[in-house]
Amino acid sequence: MFTRKMLFTKVSTLLLTIFIAEGCSSKDSDDKADQVALTSLSDEFNESSSWSKWTKAIDVKTDDAYIGKFDINQTSEGHLYIEAVKGTWYGENTGHLSFKQVTGDFVASMRVKVAGKNTPIPQGSYDLTGLMARVPNQKTGEAYSDSNENWEYLSTGGHADSRIIDYKKNIRSSFTFQTADVNTDWIELRLARIGNDIVKLYKEDGGAWQFAEANRRDDFPDTLQVGFCLLTDLNGSPDNYTTIDYIRFQEPVLTDDMAKKIEDETAEDKDWIALLGK
Repeated sequence: MFTRKMLFTKVSTLLLTIFIAEGCSSKDSDDKADQVALTSLSDEFNESSSWSKWTKAIDVKTDDAYIGKFDINQTSEGHLYIEAVKGTWYGENTGHLSFKQVTGDFVASMRVKVAGKNTPIPQGSYDLTGLMARVPNQKTGEAYSDSNENWEYLSTGGHADSRIIDYKKNIRSSFTFQTADVNTDWIELRLARIGNDIVKLYKEDGGAWQFAEANRRDDFPDTLQVGFCLLTDLNGSPDNYTTIDYIRFQEPVLTDDMAKKIEDETAEDKDWIALLGK
């Protein structure tokens, strides 16, 4: 077993022989440090002070207030509670994103429930909450560009009185998306980056992991904004009341066989589930 960071390392047989002892020791240490670093970004939402460890994206289309009430470990014990009041994510449109800055490969997992104000399922059109991996849209000293939104997300919530999974990719503010129906209130979402692949899985409470999609994003830089995003009704009547149990980060660990499939671009749905659905 080894991490994706070892996958494309190319060294000659001679150098590998000479430095094998030192190299393996150094690599093992680096891998452990990466695991610790990613794990430290996780949040179980047991303490209100953890909110300060999240960064709100300000490189967005407007500076509107996208969320109203929010608290940690108050409205719902051991959870982050948020009432979204505005914003969405598609094309050049933006909403709320709270993120951790992540470099390299990662697996992000979220357990979340999205309800309406008076109903178990939001009554609007695409009231959603999910995980997002986004390219920062504004460099220091440069103006925000609404034609340069690049991201991937995996979300859940309500649309047309149905509970759904919604997964979307945005490339230079042009988007494609798909949806799938789900039944349970609580949903687990999993968003992973392995090399240039962005992989999305989801799971209903008590169910098995399901594959949503995997997209090749050669345009993504090493460092991304990774966190939770909120969307509200497209018709201007938000009905998104979100409860998040946890968001956890870890590093993907590959088998030799899976590493080869990724390198050859032959990984199938079942392979991604076997790798990430644990």
